[in-house]
Amino acid sequence: MRTSGFTLTELLVVISIIITLTSISMPVYQGARSQLALRRAANKLAQDIGRTREMAISVKEEHSGKIPSGGYGVYFEAVDSEYNSYIYADNSGNQRYDPEEQMEKISLEKETKIKKVGNGSQKYSINFTPPDPRVSFYEGSTQLAQKELEIIISLRKDPNMTKSVIVNKSGVIYVK
Repeated sequence: MRTSGFTLTELLVVISIIITLTSISMPVYQGARSQLALRRAANKLAQDIGRTREMAISVKEEHSGKIPSGGYGVYFEAVDSEYNSYIYADNSGNQRYDPEEQMEKISLEKETKIKKVGNGSQKYSINFTPPDPRVSFYEGSTQLAQKELEIIISLRKDPNMTKSVIVNKSGVIYVK
């Protein structure tokens, strides 16, 4: 007489199917997770640049309680094989970053990095001068005449997986 339940063979077959499906889906999950981290990092950088632009539009007082004469900006500096980025208040009015003007460091997801800014030089600034704001791009201390600046973000493990944040002269910021 047979009672209801599963045999050992049936349980082993079901467990082996579950293990097989899990082993097949794990690499797909890891790739999707990396892509999502890259997308989040690009969107966060675009938001931080947009927040800087909004500070210039609203003529916001910076942390010392004064309104910066040169507006606000984002500074990128190459260190080894990646860039550090900072938001600054341009108190000197030179439309470029000076170390004492730094307000905050922009941080990205751990598994991502800023791979390249513009043509890959060491230092770049994007400056937003009120009230419109007027957008200026600088490579070091040289003002650039180009219409847009591209910031490329990549995964640390796979530098070929990238997203770009584009800032143009009219202040439009988008992720590509």
